[in-house]
Amino acid sequence: MGISMTLPGKLKPLPYLLLGLVIFSSNSLTIFNFWLRGYLAIMEIQIGLVLLYFLLAKLAKTGKQQSLGEEGYEE
Repeated sequence: MGISMTLPGKLKPLPYLLLGLVIFSSNSLTIFNFWLRGYLAIMEIQIGLVLLYFLLAKLAKTGKQQSLGEEGYEE
């Protein structure tokens, strides 16, 4: 029995909510021009989503490997 790295159903939006909170707080603290803040927010969201996708995929893959390692390989 391995430890699953996937989030339960109600917690699946949590990483995206945390990403949005970080982006919102970082942009609200800046004193840049309105258009520059908008551009930075769009760039941060795109980069953050790509990084979050790969991080969640890697965590799911390592969780799957750990559960296979403890139970043995099934062919």
